[in-house]
Amino acid sequence: MTRRTFLVLFALGVAVRLAFVVPAWNAVPVDDASNYTTQARAFLAGEGIRFRYPAPELLAAEGVPHRDFRAMWMPVYILFLAGHFAVFGSTAYAAVQLTQVLIGGLSGPLLAWVARQAWDDPRLATAAGVFGAAYPPYALFAPSLLTENLFIPLLLLGTGLWLRADRTGRRMDVVLAAAAMGAMLLVRSQGAGFVAGFVAWVLFRTRAGWSERIARVALVGVTVLLMLSPWIVRNWIVLHAFVPLTTISGNQFGASNGGWFEDGLYYEVGYGDVMYGRHVGLGEIAQSKALEREGWAHIRQHPASFVRWMGLRMAVFWDVIAIDYFWPYKRRTLYRRLATYAVFALGAFGAFVRRRDSPRAVDAILVAIAGYTAPFVLFANNTHRIRTPIDGLIGLLAVAGAAWTVARFRRGPPGA
Repeated sequence: MTRRTFLVLFALGVAVRLAFVVPAWNAVPVDDASNYTTQARAFLAGEGIRFRYPAPELLAAEGVPHRDFRAMWMPVYILFLAGHFAVFGSTAYAAVQLTQVLIGGLSGPLLAWVARQAWDDPRLATAAGVFGAAYPPYALFAPSLLTENLFIPLLLLGTGLWLRADRTGRRMDVVLAAAAMGAMLLVRSQGAGFVAGFVAWVLFRTRAGWSERIARVALVGVTVLLMLSPWIVRNWIVLHAFVPLTTISGNQFGASNGGWFEDGLYYEVGYGDVMYGRHVGLGEIAQSKALEREGWAHIRQHPASFVRWMGLRMAVFWDVIAIDYFWPYKRRTLYRRLATYAVFALGAFGAFVRRRDSPRAVDAILVAIAGYTAPFVLFANNTHRIRTPIDGLIGLLAVAGAAWTVARFRRGPPGA
């Protein structure tokens, strides 16, 4: 990629994200964003990383005490916000938004670089970069103080390094890919399935003997653990337990799979009710494990219900059922979904036609998408917000399919 191409893609990405930020300039965070800002302020106040639930002001009238959860969410985004608040003030939301615009502006160049690792086609790479920079659903996180603003660029970086490691066969490239994925997990634990997909790829698709494959899987594991080690050590000191990621997964799993039946229908338990109302006398680790056990017990007792819920969760995850996380953008939901479906359809076409000339690259991208997606059959909070980080990879396949179609009409299939 030339410097000029990089700068053009970066400028386009910044401009698109500014278009989302300006109407919400310095807006007070709500919902999850508010939780992140509260934790950042608590960290600056010397309280460490902690998630207080329920918020004392919400329950003051009832006299219900709050609880502090110490490993509910991954730490990097909280520290990212804390750094901004320390420099610019505790309500400097605009400063965070501007930084997120600049980081998000890298999505276009990163996706172009990923495309170049998959196909040695500069025009295709540039087109993919334009998609990464300008695709609106991929850019709408910029005004919100949410982890996607760091998570998406790191996922793209990890994907590009994955493809490069597969292309070069060098161990160092495997280590670099694993390091990027470890950094991604420090932002958000939902990337664990993506990392599992990479491990499966290294184990089963590396062009080497089994001893070399196992050695490379070990390298991935060691590298990811080293990246997570500060968080793991901190959790051991604070919680006296081995917590490589978060405790929220057990709570979410219990909420997603521990509901009840009424008139033949399954009802999910409210997330807040689970986190505060069940096993509330236990510590954070014990409560998470107890709720996880309840979820698995419910699945064993009601397998047919679980299968139905898997389908429903995937319908929400893939936007068949629209649950729009961003309430201010509700009026745009239809347009966002139409754009999403068009990208999905063209992405499926691109995967089909480009697999003929680049089977390993296409397969790696598909494994990355599938690996990221797989864990969400177990959890119910699968709005399009959760899926959007992989929209860039689907968009890459869509651009590849479009490029193949153009080449077909102009001069026949590529390589003919």
